[in-house]
Amino acid sequence: MERNIQETIAEELQDNEALAKLCTHSLCRLWTRAVMLYLKKYPEIKTEAREVKINDSLDHTFLRITVGDQKPYFIDGMGVEKNPPYFGPEDEAPQHLLNSRPDTINLDFN
Repeated sequence: MERNIQETIAEELQDNEALAKLCTHSLCRLWTRAVMLYLKKYPEIKTEAREVKINDSLDHTFLRITVGDQKPYFIDGMGVEKNPPYFGPEDEAPQHLLNSRPDTINLDFN
């Protein structure tokens, strides 16, 4: 089966050493911003930083990408608390990533 561009991107991001250095607790916004900058080389990909409240003292930022009319894809390369990173379709995302809202990082990319 042929891989879609989202899967290819997910693999690139997981293998990127510079991004791996940002995978530290509390740097999810920096990681997401760095990924958005990295993905500018793919003009067919629309990116949106998303933020979700994990608990009263913790918000988490990750990325939602879309390519044409394909299903939206979540890229959370850091994970949060006991939840591992997630690279996959939005409609299959783990519970902790649901009910997200746009993050203010998006203002830097308009």
